[in-house]
Amino acid sequence: MIDDPNFGYYVEECPDMFKYWRNYTLVGEVNDGNSFYGNKGVAGHTGFTGTQVIIDPEENLQIILLTNKQNNGPLPSGSYRSTGALSKQVANIVYESLN
Repeated sequence: MIDDPNFGYYVEECPDMFKYWRNYTLVGEVNDGNSFYGNKGVAGHTGFTGTQVIIDPEENLQIILLTNKQNNGPLPSGSYRSTGALSKQVANIVYESLN
């Protein structure tokens, strides 16, 4: 969990009172707590830095895009540019190449 209102993330709960911390070695689970609890930690994940992981078991395919959207700094709003459009373009190219 991230709790930093100046960075665009605000958690109402007190982090010290959060009772769902995982205190075991993560195997096959995303380490990003927000993604884990929001998406149950399975299928795809857009990471905080702009990474994208797409897993398609039907095609026996994994697409992993490693970027660092934080490298150029935040937008005036305080958030970072989305890498979603780039991920979509890469995925489309990969799927088109399968045909």
